Amino acid sequence: MSNATKLIGSTNLSNKFVQNKLDPMSLLKTVSKTDSSKDVGVKDLMSTNTVSTDAVTKKAMKNYKTTKKIKNITTRSKALVNSNQPVESVTEAVSFSKLHQKYLEQQWKLATGVAAEKSTFILATPIYNEERMGLGCIQLASTQTNIPLLANVWHLYVTNRCTDNSQEMILDHLKSLGQVTTHSTNELGDFSFDKNIDQQYSMVTMGNHKHIHINTETGSKANVWRILTAIGKLNNIKIIMSYDTNVCVLADGPMKLFREAYQSFILNNDDAVIISAKTEEYIDQDLLDSSLKSTKLSPRQVLPFGLLVPEQHRVNGKFAAWNADFYYDKEIPLCKLDDIVMAKQAEKYGKQFKHIDEVLSYEWGVPTLNGRQNMLKRFTIGYLQMVNHLKLRALCPEIKFFENNEYRHEILKNHLNNNANLDDMHELTHNYWDEAVRAGYQEFQNDPLNPAFEAIEGSK
Repeated sequence: MSNATKLIGSTNLSNKFVQNKLDPMSLLKTVSKTDSSKDVGVKDLMSTNTVSTDAVTKKAMKNYKTTKKIKNITTRSKALVNSNQPVESVTEAVSFSKLHQKYLEQQWKLATGVAAEKSTFILATPIYNEERMGLGCIQLASTQTNIPLLANVWHLYVTNRCTDNSQEMILDHLKSLGQVTTHSTNELGDFSFDKNIDQQYSMVTMGNHKHIHINTETGSKANVWRILTAIGKLNNIKIIMSYDTNVCVLADGPMKLFREAYQSFILNNDDAVIISAKTEEYIDQDLLDSSLKSTKLSPRQVLPFGLLVPEQHRVNGKFAAWNADFYYDKEIPLCKLDDIVMAKQAEKYGKQFKHIDEVLSYEWGVPTLNGRQNMLKRFTIGYLQMVNHLKLRALCPEIKFFENNEYRHEILKNHLNNNANLDDMHELTHNYWDEAVRAGYQEFQNDPLNPAFEAIEGSK
């Protein structure tokens, strides 16, 4: 089993919890099999770099015995799951739920510096025809992260222009969490920019968490981010986080990203208005090798998207947080490269964007040749939109990669210098990339303002 498979494989534990009549919302957060989501007690925190020893207060030390008790119960619960035995005592499950919440509240305060009940943010995912991808990553992020129920969290699932059963899938997810109620969408925000948004939304409340499904027939992730920003503005929620449905958000991811966003957006410790996590790409090597077999291309020739946009010029929107106040006032531009254009907009108004390597997530990468070329085509169109319609040429030095063939070939040549048969490899690589860039130019000429993009082969 691959590392990527192992990460998502832990979601299968939810079925065992249901069979044992345990509450998945309070229990599953401790069973992630990754090191990043390992339980951390007070004593452990004092000996790690997670927080400084100054943050470990006398009150926290008094709670050490409670923490040990929680860990003992956690161990018992994991043993029950692994053995698939029925729970002998409902009282024990309820007791664990309460103690575990206290533990999460303590851990949250120590890691973020903010009490759970004073922590408010949106955690959202844009959804476009994700029926095949399923609920794995969504369940991980929405019900298995280390977020206490005392925190004021709006979990927003925004389906946009879906033609499959994604809406039904999300509604089933909500029903699995509790009683679903419907409300007027106008209560959430001013959506005058989107004439195709549904008039009602669905919601489930769990503690201080709200799980909300909104649908719009307007395509594009950028428009979804506008919807999220409008909701944040009306409801005085300054911190908005968004993750893609093919991204595995680890249990401590929202906690760490909230800490960074709170420092920048609430305490104003710097001028950052958008923050992105580090995302590692996992690709099915067998599918990739099969796709490349008849082309004589190597993975090194089709995978280096870092060449297109160096890290200092981009934001990774696969798991990111932004300041609702700033982006509501300036308005998120509609562009195929929704995340990169937000970084450019921050620069335009003298603000910053930053990456936090400590916040790690995993992405299911595109393993097919056609899929990789379509990604490059999307990059081409997005940059042409930024330069020609959004007037951001001065902030887009990377446009040279798409506009100048000789420059692009030189960059690719330098990238391949450690490979044998350089002449053949260079020619193959140039043809592959040039074809995608030409297709991007053609689509831009036919439909220059369209911010939506079709599903990329291998990503669904």
